[in-house]
Parts: sequence; C-alpha cells; structure tokens
Amino acid sequence: MRHLILALVALLLAVPAGATEPAPAETRAPEVVPSVATGGEAVLEASLRLREVRLEERAAPADAAAAQLGPRGGFWWTVGVIVVAGVILALVL
Repeated sequence: MRHLILALVALLLAVPAGATEPAPAETRAPEVVPSVATGGEAVLEASLRLREVRLEERAAPADAAAAQLGPRGGFWWTVGVIVVAGVILALVL
C-alpha cells in the first residue's frame, strides 16, 4: 500500500505546471452578416411514398445461446472482472 501511495504522490509531483488550463481570454466572435439567397422559385413536390414492409421472425439455433457471453453483471462476468483487476494490481505493485 505504501508503494501505491508513493507512486501516486510521485505522479502528482511530476505533472508539469503548464498542464492546467489557462483562464479563458476574451474571444471576439466574428461578425456574422446574414445573407438571403433570392432567385427563381424552387418548386418542391410534396409527396408521400409508402411501401409495405414484411417482417419475418426466425428461431435462433439451440446452440447459439450457449455461444454468447453471459449478461453483464452475471456471476462469471463479475469473476472475470475481479481476476483481471487482480492481475493489473499484481503488475502495478
């Protein structure tokens, strides 16, 4: 635990002083001049296009459910997260 605290303190001391963001200076927004395009009238045809869509439901193969991973938060998922976290901690310390 001491090594972790020392590593964190060393990391905080190693951050350069310029790493913080400077106070925002006054920025002048560019002047926006609205423009209107005038020209010939645009003829837009208002129409609604409808098509019939057919949906089909197919049953998944019986072995497809076994090939998928368990739900997030499931037992084995949680065990995997704990194991990976333990390996990372072992490598860091």
